[in-house]
Amino acid sequence: MSESLHIAYFITAHGRGHAVRCAQVIQALAGVGARVTVISDVPEAFLREQGSAPFEQIAGAFDCGTIHRPGDHSVDAVLTLDAYRAVQARNRREEGRWLRVLEALAPDVLLTDVAAFPLWLAHRMGVPGVILSNFTWYDIYKPLLDGLAGGDEALAQLRLEYSHAARVLVPPMNLPMDWLARQERVPLVARKGRNRAAEIRARLGLGVDKRLVLFYAGPVMLPPAFWAQVALNEDCAFLFYALPPGAPVLGNIHVLPSDCVHPADVVPSMDLVLAKAGYGIAGECMADGVPIVYAHRSDFLESSAISRELDAWGGAIALAPEVLLEGRALRPYLEAGFALESGVRPVRSDGAEVCAGLLTEAWTGGCGR
Repeated sequence: MSESLHIAYFITAHGRGHAVRCAQVIQALAGVGARVTVISDVPEAFLREQGSAPFEQIAGAFDCGTIHRPGDHSVDAVLTLDAYRAVQARNRREEGRWLRVLEALAPDVLLTDVAAFPLWLAHRMGVPGVILSNFTWYDIYKPLLDGLAGGDEALAQLRLEYSHAARVLVPPMNLPMDWLARQERVPLVARKGRNRAAEIRARLGLGVDKRLVLFYAGPVMLPPAFWAQVALNEDCAFLFYALPPGAPVLGNIHVLPSDCVHPADVVPSMDLVLAKAGYGIAGECMADGVPIVYAHRSDFLESSAISRELDAWGGAIALAPEVLLEGRALRPYLEAGFALESGVRPVRSDGAEVCAGLLTEAWTGGCGR
């Protein structure tokens, strides 16, 4: 056993929200003296800009998420099955190579944020494998792949790999995962920042009479009718990390310069967030106590858990996706969100620190090799 805890951390590249919350875990692990080797295809520069904790990184991918139909962005079950079967075949082909890589690294624990195959590798190595996630791909894939040719085989292999988890650390916004043993609830894992609204206003030339609204819906082409609704809200400054395709030039649309404030400080600087319901943005709003008007994604099972948590929190207003996709009246939802502002309270969000403590306790208790 090494003198300090060494964790091989497998981070999916399916969505940057995973990487952002995993960066909080890396920071917390460094705080308890652990050494982290990240195994992921997430760009290393992106992970490093999230925090100052040291880590090494090796490129690697072991899952593929869900595959969307071109054009309408809905999940395609057949394409998803084909993609994941290809991933499973690649994992089996490369199992020996990854075992050699990991034996050379000699980690005490293999930690994965959602991919199942690292838990199989941990089993083969005889070291504990831990999952820290609010869902598994088995939960996401099962309703999609049931009944498809080859679906049962893919699901059985996935479930077998997950079954080797020594511990399952589950933050809020989780799916039930009743089939998975050894679950432990932990607080929300989310980054928190500082309110730097004054600096954002100064950089963009915005007066205090403008309400700051962060808008994030991903790379979706929104219709002219939606942008007409945006233009009507002249008392709001709609801020974007990057403009979506087809966005017009409007006086109340602004792109946040990458060097303006740290990404963690964007959400706490806002009066309101308008976004699709994803774990990352929802978690930051809850952690920072910033109201959110959110569009529920009916095509992705995790969204039901996210929506449930947002509604129970009391700082969120649900928005029908058609309001964005068809350009329906936006102002009533903005007003409802602004009305929540004074009553919204942050939720506990030290899940990364709690998980780091649990992993350290497991190692010092002799769970490592």
